[in-house]
Amino acid sequence: MTDARLDPANRPVTAAPPIGRASPQSYLRTEASHRAQSFGLIIAFLCLLVLGLVPCLGQSAPMSAAVGVALFLLATVSLAGSWYARKKAHYPVALFRVHGFVAVVSAAMIQYYLGVFSPTAVAVAFGLAFFGQGEDTLTAWAIGIGAAASYALLALLLTLGWVEDRGVFHADHVGIAGKIFMMSVVPVVMLLTVAQARSNLRASRELVDRVAEAARRAERDHAQLQEVAQELDVVRRASTNTPGHWTGRKISRFQLGGVLGRGASGEVYEARDPNTGEQLAVKLLRGGIRNDPVSLHRFEREGYVAARLASPHTVRVWELGLADDGTPYLVMERVSGRDLAGVVRDRGTLREGEVLQLLEEICEALAEAHGLGVVHRDVKPGNLILSDDGVWKLLDFGAAALEAPDSGLTLAGETIGTPNYMSPEQARAERVDVRTDVYSLSAVAYRALTGHVPHTAPSAVATLVRIAQGDRPRAPRALVPTLSPEVDALLAIGLAQDLEYRYQSAADLAAAVRAIRGRRGEALHARAQSALSAAPWGA
Repeated sequence: MTDARLDPANRPVTAAPPIGRASPQSYLRTEASHRAQSFGLIIAFLCLLVLGLVPCLGQSAPMSAAVGVALFLLATVSLAGSWYARKKAHYPVALFRVHGFVAVVSAAMIQYYLGVFSPTAVAVAFGLAFFGQGEDTLTAWAIGIGAAASYALLALLLTLGWVEDRGVFHADHVGIAGKIFMMSVVPVVMLLTVAQARSNLRASRELVDRVAEAARRAERDHAQLQEVAQELDVVRRASTNTPGHWTGRKISRFQLGGVLGRGASGEVYEARDPNTGEQLAVKLLRGGIRNDPVSLHRFEREGYVAARLASPHTVRVWELGLADDGTPYLVMERVSGRDLAGVVRDRGTLREGEVLQLLEEICEALAEAHGLGVVHRDVKPGNLILSDDGVWKLLDFGAAALEAPDSGLTLAGETIGTPNYMSPEQARAERVDVRTDVYSLSAVAYRALTGHVPHTAPSAVATLVRIAQGDRPRAPRALVPTLSPEVDALLAIGLAQDLEYRYQSAADLAAAVRAIRGRRGEALHARAQSALSAAPWGA
């Protein structure tokens, strides 16, 4: 049996700065924005430079006017693209298409004006290196093919003599072999330029994906390190079947054996029922702690609440009493297994099916408690244990509150729970209800699926502040792209900031889990969208 129920209060731990927050797509969009800014300025400068030289080139007025309009239009669109990319930090696909279409038409007119067999094709290749790295693959290739086809067509028409060569740089000195060479090679070079640009873009995407994955792993490892640090006191004090102060003594009719675990407030001993031979566990408060009214009240509350529960997914309490010397004790079911905190430390994450099973079974335990007017208030990985026979059980009702108005246990202004898994209303010390447990259980599922806690900050207080102010975790699928959209939607609802958008009970959450397991989870998407419209996932 683990000592999960005796976890100490959270201790501040040093947190690394968030990493891997931006998606690979956002990195690529930012890079495309920078390219669009510089490319637009360069093209606009070249267009205006040539436009200023047009009167000096001695071409006919109609040709000069036509190419002047083309140069001015291309300069305008290029400047607009550069301005938009700088102002909005984005280069939209629609603008990319317009820019590319204008560039292809303008390039054909400028090449005819200056000379199809002149070095002007170099400038076209320069432009294709930019357009070839566009986000829209179809448009990038359409621009490249359009530029190559227009050049090949002009070169063919000039070579056949069907169109008069009126370029500033005439091709009279270029023989038929040279023209065929240029007509064949230049379009191929243009298409190869686009192909190389696409290859560079793919390589960039793969590199960014690898870096982002490494960042996600580092962030996940940091989250696990935080949890290890928070439970370090328990690990240091824990021991298995070693003698303790009560070893060999009797409490009630139970003979106590070795210590199963030690925590900040007490010890758990192995025990045996002499009447049935059943292996049990006995939890006792430490001497100094039992004189603390708050700790004593919590201890008694755990026994009082747990003794009323009969679900196979809760740890049963058989007896609550005082030893001969006045030490409070609880006699509990002894569960052989591991808590979820230990499981995820070893494995990092759980499979989707495993987490859905966990949710369904713990929802059963919570539904029974909620039906008795009990809110757990401290659902976290350390309080969920997977028994050796594969059954999940909910531990530690010491932080539980009773919803009955005369119980005095549900207190506004009282912050109880574990910060990383607290609901917003808990963090704000507001009155809680069953939806608080739904949020915490959803946060546990988020941790088990992604390897990340939903909320993290340099200290427990800072974490509470972030949650209270409405900090939202990243979308689960942003961390684990293989996660199903239905589970992503399930967590969007379970972790909703607004109580009205959240699952209204553990039974409500369990029904959603069963729908997903039965491949009927499509209905969750509309509900999740409503929750996300009110408070989107974080970045």
